[in-house]
Amino acid sequence: MKVIEPTRLLAKPPAKALPSNPAFGMAANPVHQVTTAFVAEPTDPKLHCANAICLLALKQAAFGRTRPTDNRPVERDYHDAYLLVSTVPDALVDEFRLADYEVRSRAVDAVTQLSLRAVTPHWRPRARWCASAPSRRSASPRRT
Repeated sequence: MKVIEPTRLLAKPPAKALPSNPAFGMAANPVHQVTTAFVAEPTDPKLHCANAICLLALKQAAFGRTRPTDNRPVERDYHDAYLLVSTVPDALVDEFRLADYEVRSRAVDAVTQLSLRAVTPHWRPRARWCASAPSRRSASPRRT
């Protein structure tokens, strides 16, 4: 009986590196991060999360994606961006001043695209995502 080293059987060549995507590098900047700690150890930071303005910029980078199965647009990114703008506008404004150029540009473009979609008759935020959004029917005057 011959003993075979299992590492030789399972060893594979190193994988190719993922292509670099500058849109996702913006979250690595400490200016765009929020450090979070847990209640059990409040002085020991555990997570670094993207702040609100960076999250909006990341959502803008995802605008225009389509589903591979039916090639329909993915609207979830627009809904998430709308929810972010409508719930934490003060944080977005405060963080906008400190953000990098790319994050500021993407955030402005996200708000611009959302405003253009809001006036488009066929697009309306879903009620379950945007319960606080006013209805267009109630905002328009009634014709008599």
